[in-house]
Formats: sequence, C-alpha cells, structure tokens
Amino acid sequence: MYKKGYTPNPDILCNKYIKFGSFYDWVFKNIKGVDKIATGHYAKIKNNKLFKPLDKHKDQTYFLSQVKKECLKNVIFPLSNMLKSSVRKKAKENNLIIADKKDSTGICFIGERNFINFLQNYIPSKPGKIISIETGKHVGDHIGAMYYTIGQRKGLNLGGMKEPHFVIGHNIKEKIIYVAPQTKREYL
Repeated sequence: MYKKGYTPNPDILCNKYIKFGSFYDWVFKNIKGVDKIATGHYAKIKNNKLFKPLDKHKDQTYFLSQVKKECLKNVIFPLSNMLKSSVRKKAKENNLIIADKKDSTGICFIGERNFINFLQNYIPSKPGKIISIETGKHVGDHIGAMYYTIGQRKGLNLGGMKEPHFVIGHNIKEKIIYVAPQTKREYL
C-alpha cells in the first residue's frame, strides 16, 4: 500500500483488527462471565457511537473510527470524562509506577520509533521534490513520497517557512509531495 502512496494509519488498523477484532473476539469466546472490556482510550461512547472525550488534547476517536458498532456496546472507556492531568494525579495518589511515565505516542505494537526509518527497511528510498501548491515552487526535498501521509506536518524539514506546512497530496510516479501552509484551509 505504501509503495502506491496509500498511507493507512497503523493505529486505526490495529484497533479495528487486533484490539477490537481478534482480542475482543478471544475474550468473549474464552473468558466466562465477561460482559465488558475496559481500555485506556480517550473516547466516549453514547448509544454505540463514538464521541470526543473531556480531554480534547488526548482525543483518540480518530484511531477508533473503524471499530465495529457492535463492539462498542461491550466496551467501556473509563477515561472519557477525565483530563490526563487528573489521571496522572490519581496514579500518583495510588503509588502506581506509571504515574510519571512519558505519554505513549508510538505505533501500535511497533512502539516508539521513527516510522520513515521503519518503512525504509521494506521500501527503498526514492528522493524527490516538495512543491508548494500555493506557489508551484520547489520548496524542499524529500527521501520518498510514499513515506509521507496526507495531513502530515512533522518530518518535512521545511525550515525557514513563515508558517507550518502540511502534506496535501503526492504524485508517487513523479516523486513529488505537494504541501500547503496551515492558513490555506481550502487545501487542507
């Protein structure tokens, strides 16, 4: 998929097929008396639909967006009405060793690592140009268009720009990434 320029989100797929797929099925098939699963996701469920949690900065509804509705009726998200700071405070009050643990931002089951470096183990680099959709000018270079996700901001190495730029498209065959500044909402 990445070779063709499709950049699926591994966390969405992990939640859909592993956490709320294989694991979910295994629990309800093999553990008697279980009627709910609780996870530490920051999301809210009402009437089998996902909603944003209280802590908007930790919102994980995007990563849960492909979980089947029938699974949601058997899931509890206890952090839905808590801020991360409150969760940490409770953990400290209860002397939990994870109270001061750094937030997890790694990829599901891959962990904390540079994702481009990870992909380079499987897909060779194909350097190309970064083009501003606004001006049509060459604003930078990249190591492989297939490594960048639509909407990505980090890792473009576009120093000296007046504002952050986001990937808005790519042409894998021509090895081009198109970017737009954050103020140009019509492109984002």
